[in-house]
Amino acid sequence: MKALHIKVKKDFIIYLLIFFYPFLPVNYYLGLLSYANICAVLITLIYFLLYQKGRVINFLKYIPWFWIYLLIYSMFSFVTRSPLAGIATFIGQFCVSIFVITITENEKILYKIIDGIVLGAFFLGIIGIVEAITRQYFFQSELLDITSSIRYGVLRCTVTFGHPINFGMYQAIAAILCFYRISQLASSSKKNRYKVAYFVIVVSMILSVSRLAICFFVAVQMILLLKLGVKRVIKYICIIILAFALIVGIMDIMGLRILTLFSDMVEMILGQILGFETVISNNSIGIGNRFDLYSWVIEAVRGHELFGMGVGAIFEHKINAWFTKTSIEVSYLNIYYQCGIVGLLVLILSYMNVLQFFSKRTNRKIHLSKEKRLTFGNVLLTIFAMYYICLFGVQETDLSRLYCLLISLGIAYMRIGRKIICA
Repeated sequence: MKALHIKVKKDFIIYLLIFFYPFLPVNYYLGLLSYANICAVLITLIYFLLYQKGRVINFLKYIPWFWIYLLIYSMFSFVTRSPLAGIATFIGQFCVSIFVITITENEKILYKIIDGIVLGAFFLGIIGIVEAITRQYFFQSELLDITSSIRYGVLRCTVTFGHPINFGMYQAIAAILCFYRISQLASSSKKNRYKVAYFVIVVSMILSVSRLAICFFVAVQMILLLKLGVKRVIKYICIIILAFALIVGIMDIMGLRILTLFSDMVEMILGQILGFETVISNNSIGIGNRFDLYSWVIEAVRGHELFGMGVGAIFEHKINAWFTKTSIEVSYLNIYYQCGIVGLLVLILSYMNVLQFFSKRTNRKIHLSKEKRLTFGNVLLTIFAMYYICLFGVQETDLSRLYCLLISLGIAYMRIGRKIICA
């Protein structure tokens, strides 16, 4: 009885830490370590102290380039930033990923962790909605200027994230995971709870006013709906249209010009992306300097093409007498700037390896007992494929922990599914 009590207690602690792991802020510190890094260190310590005497899986069997990239980036960080930064990166991404795979031994644990991501996004969504309504940041008021963060009459909610786009992308991914759980459940009462969470998460994603996140969400959601069949697509489209009309109506009453956001998105897609002639309103300028960044970054890295400028190196490009560009919103360019051709090449190889791993195993019809037409493998493959495209419009930064967690859960899912097939 005592052994069972200890097991329940240690399980609760590790699940709680994994719950906070993907969204704790990286710009809040306790001593030399950020809250996010402290959480990762605690996960590592608890695993080695309380779980299986430190046994880990043979991780190199699964997506080897993913692990190689994490090791190389940690080494870059160790050498070019600081030894502490390199060790923190290694523990926060490499070690935690291995431990999550190792402890996720069955369906029950897998669903607990997925539900933890959904629950965390639900709470973040509530805070985000309150931020947008009250026009006040609760966590990032020192990092973000409220006046410049208002778009279409909405304060772009960000909660614990360093930028509203990262928050929007996080919520978009969480909403897709929530949809996956809804597709599995048979109980109406349980489904209703997830539907409430889904609604809150999607609303907060919209209030991040990130067109990239909204486009990502719509694209992934439609692809997954098609996997469920045409009838389901028609049903969900009708529900989405009604819900959208309700949300827009409420926001319009509150003075939030959210409808203008969607009209500008259409103009942006037609004009900037597809090349059709259209009059782009001033409000629709959301591409920023992303196209110019390619020439700026290439010029800044000249002479350091192989290994880059170093992790943590500050990019600066003077646009005019009043403004100097310091952010690189294209994740691939950011890695090139920090780690050069070596880092970028290994990153691209890791992404290709991830897509190959999940597409190959998804085609083997691996599935869990509760899954129907939509499997976790399908969901992750779609998320990753679209996510890699979206990284042309955002730095990964805050999203890296969620990405590593999803990779870990995906590998654990395939291991569990293979056991079911062999049983």
